[in-house]
Amino acid sequence: MNNLNDKIIEELINSISPKIYRYFTFRVGQQLADDLTQEVLIRVYQSIQDKLFRPSKGSLSMLSYGVAKNVLKESSRKRKWMTSLDEYTESQLQDEQCLEEDAIHKDMQRLLRKAISNLSEIEQEIITLSLDEELKIKEISKIIGHPVGTIKSHLSRSKKKLIALMNDPNKGEIHE
Repeated sequence: MNNLNDKIIEELINSISPKIYRYFTFRVGQQLADDLTQEVLIRVYQSIQDKLFRPSKGSLSMLSYGVAKNVLKESSRKRKWMTSLDEYTESQLQDEQCLEEDAIHKDMQRLLRKAISNLSEIEQEIITLSLDEELKIKEISKIIGHPVGTIKSHLSRSKKKLIALMNDPNKGEIHE
């Protein structure tokens, strides 16, 4: 392997994989996030090995998030976990012995995931990609395939909706 590939692999492992993991954690929880992140890394690595990745066509981060989006769609179809997110979250919380701070943090994550699930599919995708704050609106636009202005509108509306839902959990469907 040449130096360029070594640098790309290093960036993939050290910089991008934690971001992809966070992307999945917000959408599906920790247990599935591990498996899905691993699948993304395998696919991106294979693209690098097959010389399908060209830095001149887009960043490694963009490729990784594009692959992550497809992996998430495939997983959703296969496992149908999006409809049983509440059951999954409850079993995850029961399995782990947490300190009080961890429990509060997880409760907030659960509420945020539930609030995100109240957004439209496109808003869910955009807000999740932007939470990482590593992808610019242009990059999200290329990944999703919508104009930059549309991405900005969706992002603005979804942030307002999330703030409202988090401030008043009785709005929408996020109350217990």
